[in-house]
Amino acid sequence: MAEGETPPSSSAAAAAPVLAALASLQTYSSALSAFTSAWRALYSDATALDSTLASRLEGFSELDLLCSAMDGPGLRAYLTEHRDALQDSSLPALDAALLVAPDPGRLVLSAAAGFCRAPPTEGAAKVACRLLVDLLDRLRALGVKPSPEARDEARAIAADWKRSKRIGPQAVLKKETIAFLLLVGAFGLVDDVGDASEVLDLVVSVSGRERAVEAFVGLGLDLEKHMPVFIHTMIKKGKQLEAVKFIQALNLVEKYPLLPVLRSYISDAAKAGNMIRIRGDDSACQVHLCCSFTLGTLGIKNRIS
Repeated sequence: MAEGETPPSSSAAAAAPVLAALASLQTYSSALSAFTSAWRALYSDATALDSTLASRLEGFSELDLLCSAMDGPGLRAYLTEHRDALQDSSLPALDAALLVAPDPGRLVLSAAAGFCRAPPTEGAAKVACRLLVDLLDRLRALGVKPSPEARDEARAIAADWKRSKRIGPQAVLKKETIAFLLLVGAFGLVDDVGDASEVLDLVVSVSGRERAVEAFVGLGLDLEKHMPVFIHTMIKKGKQLEAVKFIQALNLVEKYPLLPVLRSYISDAAKAGNMIRIRGDDSACQVHLCCSFTLGTLGIKNRIS
């Protein structure tokens, strides 16, 4: 200690740490006070935001929210549970919800991809296939043009689906081939799944189904180019009556007369009757009656001489 300085008292030395601690505590107290104030402001803002979001979402249904979030699995689960959403009276709500989606095409693919790539158990296959068809119908009805991303995804799904060998002439669930054709048509994938002739073979394989004509039209093929081959293929495979159905549905009777097609059908039926008679079962009369009944059902019996 320098000469002349007064040594610090013992009490002052003892108080120094206490004063330092008080100063530090005051600093922490100020920080805690600032944190508390900031937290209260944040909580208030979050509460206001939650209230605002709740009021804005109040007018949206669960279906709207699923579509806006592009939640394909959620949409599939919702429609599986609420089948009434696919009834005619509820379709406007579904259509409106699909249009809320940033990309309706990709949303539908997301909802259906699981079925296309890895089919559910046999009991659920028909339900899943029906759901896919319903959603593709809505896309077509809304006139939704698929985005490039949606087409890429659809192309990959179609390729996987085709490799699964669950579609085609030997398919157990013909509805699945119809669904595949609707997918190809909705996303413009004819050239991506083979070629027109390969796709037409699929149409021929399901030509007797209720929605075969619709699936064919949806492919967007050039009728001038492909219709003659298509009709010839059906006749060759003994599907003359199906060919008649397509010709009539497409209003092409003038261009493709029914008489040659039906003569081919009657000729094949007569050959079948002869084979039956040769085997000892005189059923030629039954064959004739069957032909007459079928033609009468088609409403064209009187047009054949």
